[in-house]
Amino acid sequence: MKPVPIYSALLTDPAGRQLNEDAVYTCDRVPPEKRAERGHLYIVADGTGGQEGGQTASAMAATIVAERFYDDTSPDIGESLKNAIQTAHEALSTLAQRVSVWAEMSTTIVAAVLHQGTLYVAHVGDSRAYLVRNGEARLLTRDHVWLRDDENYGSLTRWLGGGRRSVEVDLLSEPLQENDIVVLCSDGLTDVVDREDIGAIVTRAAPKVAAQQLVSLANHRGTGDNVSVGVIRYGGKAPTAVKWPWVAGAVGGLAVLGVLIALVFSRPGGTGGGGEPTATLPGRLQGIPVGRHTPTATAALLPTQVTRLPTSTPRPPTPTPTPAPTRIMRPTVPAVSPTPVPPPGGEQPPSPPGGEPPPGGGEKPPPPPPPSRP
Repeated sequence: MKPVPIYSALLTDPAGRQLNEDAVYTCDRVPPEKRAERGHLYIVADGTGGQEGGQTASAMAATIVAERFYDDTSPDIGESLKNAIQTAHEALSTLAQRVSVWAEMSTTIVAAVLHQGTLYVAHVGDSRAYLVRNGEARLLTRDHVWLRDDENYGSLTRWLGGGRRSVEVDLLSEPLQENDIVVLCSDGLTDVVDREDIGAIVTRAAPKVAAQQLVSLANHRGTGDNVSVGVIRYGGKAPTAVKWPWVAGAVGGLAVLGVLIALVFSRPGGTGGGGEPTATLPGRLQGIPVGRHTPTATAALLPTQVTRLPTSTPRPPTPTPTPAPTRIMRPTVPAVSPTPVPPPGGEQPPSPPGGEPPPGGGEKPPPPPPPSRP
């Protein structure tokens, strides 16, 4: 059977902020045979943490998830995606413990894989995935946030990075129909743009144009956060332009880029038995777990574009005062018997499977709490 073509565009925009702590990933540079085997992977990550820690967290998470996912040989695509996100969390948590000014670095993530007619979505935090079919946008994910009747309303209950040893990754799968459109986005979009607008815009425009229009609309409506959008169309007529940068986002310095390269390329002890290989990093950065990899697959996944990379001499971050980090408030007390947060436009998130309580409902605040939102 002839494979269904996939057209995509992913954009990230600082939206008036000094720093862009979001990062996006598209698999366009992955070899076609690898995409045919493993699927088409797309990621939106929304970082926080100050001292450029949010930039570091989102960029590292996207890079590690992509590398680990495409190196995995398991036929279970969904589990491979969850495991890749767990690996990213472990790496970020270790880095947060070893670099004091990044102790609160963290990121949300939403990742989608389109593979043989099935959509797989894994996510942590409040970055979202929508499925648009016949002009109607349906929210697939549930925000992992404290609920409306709690004083910590809007604060994350789950994230990747510092503050907790493990993280629960939500996974869902859904069969695709030709002309379905998947939208991935950070909360800089959904704070001001509802699902009706999302459905209308992505239905009438090619992915590149739709992504640009969504970013422009969020800026026009005065979003207070960085905006990242991914528009992925399954089948249909080819748009006039579909080639896009492999990775975009902001990385907090050349020292961070060195960490990323070390995470990707270091293979102490090979990939044989004897435990999880670790990245060989200088001094206090040693021992970050990155999973088992093959050099050939990794080389194909190196970033080809990283925006606003500083040109100064590499050095670790210094604990000088910086503006408050993006998006995450610090929980102070547990939430009790809350009511789910209605997303923009009055839409209700889908009920969790198996009658489980919604994320955040009755959860105890994680020790220590996440970094503060402004």
